[in-house]
Amino acid sequence: AAQQHALALERSRGLKQSPLEPLESAQVAYLEGSALFGLGRGEEAEQVLKAAVAQHPEVLPLTDLLSYYYLAQDRFDDAAPLLRNWQRLRPNDSAPLLRLAVGAPGLGHRGVQFGLLARQQPRQVALVDRAQALRGLGHLVL
Repeated sequence: AAQQHALALERSRGLKQSPLEPLESAQVAYLEGSALFGLGRGEEAEQVLKAAVAQHPEVLPLTDLLSYYYLAQDRFDDAAPLLRNWQRLRPNDSAPLLRLAVGAPGLGHRGVQFGLLARQQPRQVALVDRAQALRGLGHLVL
């Protein structure tokens, strides 16, 4: 797996050497960030993805990957603005609400985001309960 990540990193950096359209630039950043995460180089991946999200806030796979990284490190304050932007761009998508509800420390059923999720996607409530239970066991399910 490490060899595949190294190859993906090399390829993404090679692609950055030629002029890219905006969407291509976002795709290359996603590839590079994913490869860096796969190689255990999270801080480098974070920098690549932060820059890409700043340039392309509408490209949700970038937001998805960066917010997942933040939540996996219990950096809710860094993930929340990304997830709120995602929620604003796609109001019918339950994924950012689910992540906000699960990722926020100590919110549980009392949290505002959980209340929004319960009203918009009532079937997701059981998933949040299970994810919070697993999170308490040291797992992060997003």
